[in-house]
Amino acid sequence: MKFGVLPVSLLALVALCVPAAAFPHLSSFQEPEDKWNKEQTPLPLPPPRPLVIWHGLGDQYMSSGMVEFVELIKDMHPGIFVYSVRISDEPSSDQRAGWFGNVNEQLEQVATEISELPELSKGFDAIGFSQGMHLFRTAQT
Repeated sequence: MKFGVLPVSLLALVALCVPAAAFPHLSSFQEPEDKWNKEQTPLPLPPPRPLVIWHGLGDQYMSSGMVEFVELIKDMHPGIFVYSVRISDEPSSDQRAGWFGNVNEQLEQVATEISELPELSKGFDAIGFSQGMHLFRTAQT
């Protein structure tokens, strides 16, 4: 192949690319020295979305497992607002309500409580355990 038949612009492109590819130390581009500096401050993350948790049948909002789960979430996401749904502030009454309460009344109560919490006014994520997830799904529809 003769160079005389290639268009001038293609010859210019080849002339620019060959030295950079074949001789990278001659390239004018240099990466910043601190590109991989481990001490650089990472970009700040947006604040975590609030979280609403609803326990399952036979459990209550203050059980050791629920409290441990909330603490785990707070450790993983510092500054997160977590609301644990309760039908009653009394833990044993909250537990009984899962077995014997009127679900329609409970859904209305929880919807009202959630709507009145300013921390949840811009939306939230939800985790429901067993029956709690079914109640979240029902409240959504």
